[in-house]
Amino acid sequence: GPCLRATGLEHDLREAEPYYMYDQFDFSVCVGTNGDTYDRFFVRVYEMLESAKIIRQALARLKNAPADEAKTKKGARKIAPPAGEIYDCTEAANGELGFFIVSDGSVKPYRIKIRAPSLCNYSAIERLSQGVMIADLVSIIGSLNVIGGEIDR
Repeated sequence: GPCLRATGLEHDLREAEPYYMYDQFDFSVCVGTNGDTYDRFFVRVYEMLESAKIIRQALARLKNAPADEAKTKKGARKIAPPAGEIYDCTEAANGELGFFIVSDGSVKPYRIKIRAPSLCNYSAIERLSQGVMIADLVSIIGSLNVIGGEIDR
């Protein structure tokens, strides 16, 4: 996610393993250089601009789509996936949001484990806070965009 890209690693799941229609949109992956608070802030601001660019492209596609192509599905239906396990993930606002699902073949999952990005991001706080003043922790934690409910595991 943004915290990883702030360190200079150009990795975005929307580009590395495209899902939905991301491979059909033109967008840039923003990276920082130092992985510091400024870079994490810069990457998030730049990603908002890129998100707006993706939204404009999606709206243009929707506007030009034939009327029968832009339909919604009505009603939820229950499916019974085959027995087994799967891990899949998406690029969420704070990083990789993953789901590990184990199925026993029934309509209810046997087990679900959610990998929330905030827990991974927050685990770096000890290293990020070495040698800084206590007042700097406000900016550091804010730049990680930690969601409390995600780290309460």
